[in-house]
Amino acid sequence: MFNITEVKMGDGTAEQLSNQEVYDRISWISLPSNETITIVIDDLTRPDTHVAFCVVDYVVQRVGVDKTVVVVASGMHQAASMRVMERRLGFFASELRVYHHNPLRRFPLSGYVIAVGTALPHTHAGISGGGKIICPGLSDYKSVQDFHGFSGDCIEDSMTESVRYVDVLVNSVINDKGEVVDLFVGDPLLVREQVFGVVKQNYEVCIRDNMDVAILIPLFKNIDFLQSMNALQVCKNKSVVRNGGTICIWSPMPEGIGVHYLFQQPNGLTPATYDGIFEKELYCKTLAFVTDKVSYEAIQEYFDVSVLLCKEMKEFLLHVKNVYGKEANIVVYNGADCMIGT
Repeated sequence: MFNITEVKMGDGTAEQLSNQEVYDRISWISLPSNETITIVIDDLTRPDTHVAFCVVDYVVQRVGVDKTVVVVASGMHQAASMRVMERRLGFFASELRVYHHNPLRRFPLSGYVIAVGTALPHTHAGISGGGKIICPGLSDYKSVQDFHGFSGDCIEDSMTESVRYVDVLVNSVINDKGEVVDLFVGDPLLVREQVFGVVKQNYEVCIRDNMDVAILIPLFKNIDFLQSMNALQVCKNKSVVRNGGTICIWSPMPEGIGVHYLFQQPNGLTPATYDGIFEKELYCKTLAFVTDKVSYEAIQEYFDVSVLLCKEMKEFLLHVKNVYGKEANIVVYNGADCMIGT
């Protein structure tokens, strides 16, 4: 019926690392015997992997439960539920001291710090999973507000400054299934350099120009509406759809409008509209959403121009047929939230 092109992230050849391979890569970490070991992990807005559990297990086996602390770097997001923590940490979720960051103050890191994160392209920080775990992950709201106001070298300086609080950085690289296909462990600055190259290789895709319709499917940062809007990053450098075309974000958004409980507005405490932020990407185009989790009224509050909301994909495709005809050219980006366009 339609002329559909599907674009996926990565080359599909990398295999998932087993638990044993993860243990092998973290086994060189030498833990001090007289200090508390603080393990900082990313929060519910990042995909669940087995790496955090492996790191916690490795530490507990060597220093014991009493000297092991887990801190969830939730930044301005809501605290993760016990269900989420059990997915990340297994039985350790109820056996260890697990702290959720309070955005009203900077978390007081002390002792020996291991940061565990998932390396993903990020619209603001470049790559998440490194210094971002500390700032904004463990920062107070004023520091987070300042961080989101930075640009260029100021962001890089802030990220570099953040990792100085970390003794060991553990960064995983995932495929389109959320499986860990690579893992870097060691000095934070060195790990960041290594991860940048691999992330670009794994997530770089060729962007199609001037299609009638683009369907963006965020795979990992799709927990809520604000995160799902990150899918538009694939449109930053090319005209993905022609003027008069439609960009559609297809996302479950299980947490509704936002887990950013203190920063409900997309640019901090100052109200803003997304069509203003993404003016270039959305110029002369229709923006549509396919989700049954968020009301039209809730989404429309973030836009000056009218957006289209469909509860199911078949409803959206019927709209496409009516507007562009049955020969419409459609491109589907499966993993749009973590693709780097070329």
